[in-house]
Amino acid sequence: MPLDTRQVIIDALFRLAQRSPERTSFTLTEIASEANLSRQAIYQKHYRNVEDIIEDIYSQIATRTREKLTQLPPTPGVSPFKLLADELIPALYEKRDWLRIIYTSSLYTGWFQRLQGNYYHWLKPFVVESCAELQIDSEILLRLLVGYIFDLFVSWLSQPFPLPPEIFKTKFLKLVALSPNDCIGKSYRL
Repeated sequence: MPLDTRQVIIDALFRLAQRSPERTSFTLTEIASEANLSRQAIYQKHYRNVEDIIEDIYSQIATRTREKLTQLPPTPGVSPFKLLADELIPALYEKRDWLRIIYTSSLYTGWFQRLQGNYYHWLKPFVVESCAELQIDSEILLRLLVGYIFDLFVSWLSQPFPLPPEIFKTKFLKLVALSPNDCIGKSYRL
């Protein structure tokens, strides 16, 4: 079997999930049929079950995200949002097809919390100072910020044709600079 057989298997699962986004599971037999492989070949040489395939997908995405984030240490005078825009957005765009299906199908429940953990640990050093100023618990502030950042990425990558990174980076930076109050009509603002 060619070296990219695992990729063929992953792509088959994604095609199934894309065709039936409401389904929460698929069988190894369905994936094998979609990949034009035998179930036994998948089981014996690549993955023991569907959960192993899903875990491999998660691992590839999480590892790439973690690698990018660890290359972006806190630097005084440099916004974490600018770091995300310059470094992480292009990396996420590379996996846009996978991420769009992950974000729009029912197959991958529970992933959001796991993927958000990468951002949570990375962002923590950036918020220590502001927690004291705002008199807010760092855990609450981190959850709010990570949720917001993650929602922006999900909204972007869930589109059938996400904007290229060069364009989305500008929009991302504008959005993170806004307060929720700025997003509503002037006559309704605080």
